[in-house]
Amino acid sequence: MKNLFAVNFAENTITASKTTLKKASVPNSPEYKALMKLMKQNPTFTIEEKKIKEATGKKTYEGLNKAFIEKYISIQSNADDLNKQYAKATEMGKFPLVRKWFLNTFKNFNLEEAKKEIEQDALRKISAASAEKQSKVVDMPAAANQ
Repeated sequence: MKNLFAVNFAENTITASKTTLKKASVPNSPEYKALMKLMKQNPTFTIEEKKIKEATGKKTYEGLNKAFIEKYISIQSNADDLNKQYAKATEMGKFPLVRKWFLNTFKNFNLEEAKKEIEQDALRKISAASAEKQSKVVDMPAAANQ
């Protein structure tokens, strides 16, 4: 059995992961038995959940999926060239490769700014469509002579 619990004699604690502590809550499980043995040997110790270190400075791209990439490419000035590269990247591998190509192509990519750009492009198209609709004048058919 691997080490499920860490005993810290300096701080008088028994430390385990959240999963191990959950398993130890089931009576007669191997984790429960191991914890009871440790508690019997060290009755004054407290039990603590292991703290997970959070990664700092790591950029995450939640929401960056194929549909979003396709929308973002479509609003670029060189969309045709980018679409060809995107198609080639999708042929060559799965989405992680496509995402890597995308992030290498668009250095300093910011997901929030990209969402705003896509939104602005959509609003521009809506405005253009309504302006075009208003500029069209429909001629009334001439009254038929009797």
